[in-house]
Amino acid sequence: MKKKNRNRVVVYGLFGQRNWGNEGTLMAALANIGEYAGSQGADTLCVCSDPEDVAKRYGIKSYPIQCPPVRFLRRRDDIVSKIIRKVFLRLPSEVLHWFRAMRILASAGIVIAPGTGLLNDYATNAFGRPYDILMWSFLSKVCGCRLYFVSVGAGPVRSRTSALFIRWAMGLSDYRSFRDEYSRSYIGRLGFDSADDPVYPDLAFSLPPSLFDQDQGSGERTGTVALGLKDYYGEEGMRVEGQVVYAQYLQKMGDILEWFAENRYKVRLVVGDSLYDEPVRNDLMKTMEDKGVPLNSGNIMFDPVVNVEQLLTQISEVDLVISPRFHNIIYGVMLNKPVISLSYHQKFAPLMNDLGLEGNCQDLSDLDVDLLKRQIVDLTADDGRLMGVVAQKKERYRSRLKEQYMRIFDPDPGRGE
Repeated sequence: MKKKNRNRVVVYGLFGQRNWGNEGTLMAALANIGEYAGSQGADTLCVCSDPEDVAKRYGIKSYPIQCPPVRFLRRRDDIVSKIIRKVFLRLPSEVLHWFRAMRILASAGIVIAPGTGLLNDYATNAFGRPYDILMWSFLSKVCGCRLYFVSVGAGPVRSRTSALFIRWAMGLSDYRSFRDEYSRSYIGRLGFDSADDPVYPDLAFSLPPSLFDQDQGSGERTGTVALGLKDYYGEEGMRVEGQVVYAQYLQKMGDILEWFAENRYKVRLVVGDSLYDEPVRNDLMKTMEDKGVPLNSGNIMFDPVVNVEQLLTQISEVDLVISPRFHNIIYGVMLNKPVISLSYHQKFAPLMNDLGLEGNCQDLSDLDVDLLKRQIVDLTADDGRLMGVVAQKKERYRSRLKEQYMRIFDPDPGRGE
């Protein structure tokens, strides 16, 4: 095995797949690891969903979370082909993946899972994300690494096996913190005692302030609203079973877009996950066409997003952000924009409540279009006092996260417990 470098940090997460909330979290983690662990000579590598993307985007060595899929005989469903794939191909590949993972971890001192809603089986099963978390957690301890889950989100977890894997992973960790009380309590309901674990804000609030300097302009209104898109298939997140839910969601988004057109709003359609959300734009335009609503292309703007900086620029140019993507709400807040969250998960409520924006929330599963119209009118008429309170909260969040980074990277490990 490689000689262990106690100052090498392995960052673990669902990065490199063009989810701009996850990417913003990774950017925050890398920036703060550099600041708070730099004096210890730390170097960083990443275990992620798309190592090629992460290596190119951030210039760090990166490795895959999962064993590459077995494609041999994948078009055949007979029992012999399945046995060959699983026993003679998949199993040896998985064993090899474990050895490769051990080689990566053998040279590290710390493994950090920074933020994101990591602890769930949303749109997967127990042998997807929960299994990966347990595997890397177990091997981290085998290799003598300190294991930190930092400001992570939790839920939904619907499988008992998923819950078991996540409990075991939590039990292996040296440090755990959650991004809200809901997540900490959720892990407790899975059967893991998390009562003494701290709650810290979402790591996106520790992104470098320079990313938000673009908003320091005249402050004049542009008459433009950001309407966020999401591939919403219901609480389970299952695409096949959720087609009816998705169609209903498109109809309601179409109603809002029609109202925007009638009231001469300019609209920028924004995404939080380019892979899954950009196709929603085409479906929404088809919905508008079926409704017979003529749209002025000059008043409906949409541009693909290639990085977090570009998304922030788009948000900085609007007066109001309406989004079903959690981190786009955070980005709007960081850019001093009034926000309305369209929630598909309980993670929205703790943030909005703490910011004093509980009146600006709606649940996507029961979206009231007329209420949303009233919320939009009220926010566009706001004189800025509400956002002044939010600005104070942001600074408190940043200060709290600084405290956490100092706690994690304290030269005396005993004080970081």
